Amino acid sequence: MGCAAALLLASGLASASTISECRGLIGANDNTGLYLKTQAADFAGKSAARDEAGLLAKLGDADTKLDYAKFADASQKMYDYHDQVLKLGQFNAKGAYKLNPEDAGELAEDAQAIIACILDIGL
Repeated sequence: MGCAAALLLASGLASASTISECRGLIGANDNTGLYLKTQAADFAGKSAARDEAGLLAKLGDADTKLDYAKFADASQKMYDYHDQVLKLGQFNAKGAYKLNPEDAGELAEDAQAIIACILDIGL
């Protein structure tokens, strides 16, 4: 993932003020946006598939909450995603990570942009 992609996602946020725009940033329905970036991220370790699936589920849940205009719930799901991404990107005592730290940083930035979008329309 590149910084340019994260910048592009964040730059589109300035005018994002509708449910469909925020859902588009998540991309759970059409396999784009942060959903696609999460799939492309470098997960490692025995639980890599489970960690990735858990993050994708959080994005799907946030998308569903937005569809029902439950903005507080949607933003909470995105906060959960953000926090989990940062946790997975930390090095453990053996010097290994569960999510490439660079990818983790970029995914966290994009999650913050989506949170801002949701807050812009709903809170």
